[in-house]
Amino acid sequence: MADSDRDTMKDVSHTAPNDTSADAVWERGRRHPDVEEEEE
Repeated sequence: MADSDRDTMKDVSHTAPNDTSADAVWERGRRHPDVEEEEE
């Protein structure tokens, strides 16, 4: 299961302009209370 998650993360990194940005975007997409609060 962890391997599958890693594969997905790599895919996202490829889509992002920067490796660091991809990591942040991936984490934000996984769980970001700030966004949920802003939506309301």
